[in-house]
Amino acid sequence: MTGAGPILRLSERASDDARFCELLLGFSAAASPGLSSRELLQLFCRRGRAYFGATAAYLWQFLPPDQLEGWEADGGMAEQFRGMRLKTAETAFLVEAIQSRKARYVNSLDVSRYPLAAKFEARSALIAPLVVVGNVIGAAVWTHSADPDYFREDHVEKAAILAGQLGALVETARLREQTREEERRSEVLLDLARSMRGAAEASRLLSLVAEKLRLLLQSPLVCVFAGAGGGFQLAAAEAWDPALSASILARREGKGLDFAADISRRAVAAGELITVSVNPASHRLGDVVPAGTLLAAPFSTSSEEGAVLVYPRREATFTGEEKTLAGAVATFAALALSSAGLFKTASSAAHEVNNLLTAIAGFAGLLVENPEVPESTRKNLRVILEEAESTQQSVQNLLRFARPKPVERRPIEVNPVLKRALELGSYDRDNRGVSVIANFGRRLPWVLGDAHRLQQVFWNLLNNACHAVGAQVEAPRIEITTGSRDGAVEVTFRDNRSATGRPDPVFESSYPEPSYPAPPAGDEAGLGLSICYGIVKELGGEILCQNNAPGPGRTFVVRLPVEGAQPEAARQAGSGK
Repeated sequence: MTGAGPILRLSERASDDARFCELLLGFSAAASPGLSSRELLQLFCRRGRAYFGATAAYLWQFLPPDQLEGWEADGGMAEQFRGMRLKTAETAFLVEAIQSRKARYVNSLDVSRYPLAAKFEARSALIAPLVVVGNVIGAAVWTHSADPDYFREDHVEKAAILAGQLGALVETARLREQTREEERRSEVLLDLARSMRGAAEASRLLSLVAEKLRLLLQSPLVCVFAGAGGGFQLAAAEAWDPALSASILARREGKGLDFAADISRRAVAAGELITVSVNPASHRLGDVVPAGTLLAAPFSTSSEEGAVLVYPRREATFTGEEKTLAGAVATFAALALSSAGLFKTASSAAHEVNNLLTAIAGFAGLLVENPEVPESTRKNLRVILEEAESTQQSVQNLLRFARPKPVERRPIEVNPVLKRALELGSYDRDNRGVSVIANFGRRLPWVLGDAHRLQQVFWNLLNNACHAVGAQVEAPRIEITTGSRDGAVEVTFRDNRSATGRPDPVFESSYPEPSYPAPPAGDEAGLGLSICYGIVKELGGEILCQNNAPGPGRTFVVRLPVEGAQPEAARQAGSGK
């Protein structure tokens, strides 16, 4: 039957209310440190069951339009309950509470009307819907297996309050986890962008795309197929287990991956991300990859095309947002192939130019040394020789700048790195009429860093400042100073641009993009400042920025922590002595 049970005496009611307040306060206090949603649900079931003295506590999750799934449980048939799915039509007493959005109790359960009660050995039940932002997300159920008249009216009020508190905490936990997940994904994407700058071979670039996408979507396996004319071959494979990756890559010449190659062709033909239901029998990878929905995101370049395949995970299906993310990351595969081809072409052309300059400088040098050549001619030849050697140095700097190198952390001197960056952009600055004044501090401490990456940062900060001042002032000027202060080596870039945007205070933890005029068509402004900041932060440093006061312009300061060793000791460490 339903309705009110025996009325508690006032003293008992007061004691019970005090216990309930303690339950609510204890539940909130336990949840505040940042429990995961799963831990929160377990805590709710355990403490709610103890308070009501119920045989079991069950949490159902509502899956629109007409399904309920076992979410969490404590006591009774907890193990069998988790993951159980039912149609709402099979759970009449739950549906009544969900539809009315009101807590209720049902004593002396009639198993002919409520067959689920027999399955869970329940003789009485207390039900409270879980409502979040006006939407029913599930229901909490407490059951008693011995007393058919166990629950009463005051239980209903407290169940409604408890369920309301759980709904608020679940939503808070969901938003917190969503924020953490978005931050994690942002870090992975930023790491992918950084890593792609340090690699040039197509196979390595595609492996990076597969690796980062696997981390993004927490998939057991991501494969990349690429080719031309529909003849796709496995180009990269990244799995949770490196041994599995190696095993899959070893099959690239065999027929074990025909199914995956066919899916890649279908995705390319569709021109958009497709989903395919797979199982161990179809994907031929055994139990290491579960049955489920596979994502296939196509990509294409001017000469190649292919698809990135994201294999299903065990815990959950991919959301619409994750499918969109997979399609977006797949474009990195096209960028990887295009970048590899561009680098190969540019590097080859630079080497050809370097060889020609070597020949020109060699012949000019021989003629300068020839006494039979008139002095007036030799004077002109010396100019040719100097210009050839200067241009050759510029080409060498360009090759050194573009050549991919692995991340290094070793003792380095900042001044030589900065000087190479200055040499790299000298021709462009001279053409723009930008005056650069460099003041190099003496006997600076060494820093632990990556010379190649720091050169990129210095060159780009200088290049961005050059663009900012070149089109704004009559006497564009950039002052560069190196020094040390407070346990760090500082490299300061101070310019005299006329427009600096809003006054930015010196910042450390965040890095808003300063306002820069758009470069003219055909100009290249280098890396984004946020990427420069990421490189410096990765090396343990920071970038500070402020508008000059008094006076026009803006100042950037790159701070790098001092390496513990003194210069001589650092030099020995860097040389492996």
